[in-house]
Amino acid sequence: MKNITSNRQVFFDFGRDYDAKLDNFFFSFENKILKSQIQQLIEDPKSEHIFLVGNSSSGKTFLLNSILNEVQSKGKPSLYIDASKLSSADNNFESLEDSFLLCLDNIDKCNHEIQVQIFNLINACKGKNTKLVLTSSTTLRDIDVFPDLQSRFAQMNSFTIKPLSESDIVEAIAFISTKLDIQLSGDAIEYLKIFVRKDFYSIKQTVVELDKFLYAERKQPSKQMVAKFLKKLKIT
Repeated sequence: MKNITSNRQVFFDFGRDYDAKLDNFFFSFENKILKSQIQQLIEDPKSEHIFLVGNSSSGKTFLLNSILNEVQSKGKPSLYIDASKLSSADNNFESLEDSFLLCLDNIDKCNHEIQVQIFNLINACKGKNTKLVLTSSTTLRDIDVFPDLQSRFAQMNSFTIKPLSESDIVEAIAFISTKLDIQLSGDAIEYLKIFVRKDFYSIKQTVVELDKFLYAERKQPSKQMVAKFLKKLKIT
């Protein structure tokens, strides 16, 4: 990518999930508007920056990586940056304002010096086509940043990844299973629903592990095999 040395690229990309896809993120009914805003951000050069709030198990980092991969597949320069890992001694965002998309994860976990650099980056992006997606586990109201930076955040389109409802759990399990080409029956899904944690990340990880278990056992994904898998994990 232009104006980024290979060392900075490796550092910034630490933790990147290059297999994440937007089509593989389960958008519940309450999160459909977020999906449309993300699609607009990718397609419309005049779209607004996004401030995204979600807890540690909401799947926000997976979603962030999915957005990046979608943009990169279109040949547009983009970059993932975990703000919590940045050093105050570095000028971390130098020349990045000419990117198409910058995704800054964990902005609520950076110190004051990095906050100032983020503030300057936002100002540098004014008048350019650069899009910013910032993520935080803390709401815009409660985030601990200096007032001028909070004011910049408030000008962005703010969204919260809504928790999955009880009715979403079955849909999420079926969605992820289909993406992994696991033909889970309705009773197997209902049984898995009882024991799985009620968030996107946990459901995704559980179904991925189930897929590996079924492959190793060379068995079909029946309710009985799901029960055996859960017993092995010791969560029944």
